[in-house]
Amino acid sequence: MIQAEKPLLMSDGKSVVLTIVSPSVPPVGVVQLVHGFGDHAGRYVHLDDVLAAEGYAVVAADLRGHGKTPGPRGIADYNRLLDDIREVGRWIQGQFQGLPIFLYGHSLGGNLVLNRLLRHDPAPYRAAVASSPWLRLHKPPGVLKRTLARILAGLPGSFSMESNLHLPDLTHDAAIVGETSRDPLFHGRMGVRLFHQIEAAGEYALEHAASLPLPVLLMAGEDDRIVSGAAIAEFAVKARNRVQFMDFHGMAHELHNEIERIQVFSRVLSFLDRNLPETRRGEE
Repeated sequence: MIQAEKPLLMSDGKSVVLTIVSPSVPPVGVVQLVHGFGDHAGRYVHLDDVLAAEGYAVVAADLRGHGKTPGPRGIADYNRLLDDIREVGRWIQGQFQGLPIFLYGHSLGGNLVLNRLLRHDPAPYRAAVASSPWLRLHKPPGVLKRTLARILAGLPGSFSMESNLHLPDLTHDAAIVGETSRDPLFHGRMGVRLFHQIEAAGEYALEHAASLPLPVLLMAGEDDRIVSGAAIAEFAVKARNRVQFMDFHGMAHELHNEIERIQVFSRVLSFLDRNLPETRRGEE
């Protein structure tokens, strides 16, 4: 496995930082990874390792306001994030010509992936994975906090609030919780305007789930205390046969960082392999 980082210039003149993981053999496909809120590409090493071992390259951009991408923490425009996903996808097409490309999004990234497919031409993607997508929160903010956030979102300037994320809610793996608490790139700042945009985008995805244009592996953790499992299940019902829904017993929010993550990776690899072009399946 070979890992590299590079800045990629976006159409608005700003850059995002890419992490590129390449297998030690010619890749059979490419996974474009979109991380969650407060998160960054460096927290997906277990997933990267498994995908690379099975012949998949991984390209992950740190979202604006996150990780190694410049900008104030947690401040971004939702539509600009969708544009960045599209532009990174085009870059992947140019760098990995002829290879099938898959979208994989976790939490906020899952919300973005579903909205990317529902709002825009799904090309160049063959299929997608949405892991614990943030469609609604497990415990929505109270009325007072929502009212304050709505007022701030309508004012000029960039306002952010602390999310007060409880790190043990991410995963039952205590070692990863400890690493996250010491990670200088992980943060809990949420732009107020971005929060409202994410919530609206979650409702949009639920309303338009039946229009999903590609096969999607939709995954949830039964013990998720961050996003709403009921909303994810609702999306699965509305999307009907376009979605393969997996609800993992006893698992928390970060399925890729859970103690039993090998179960998750097995399902992901099976889904990706099944959606490879016939000509590629024989190369595994």
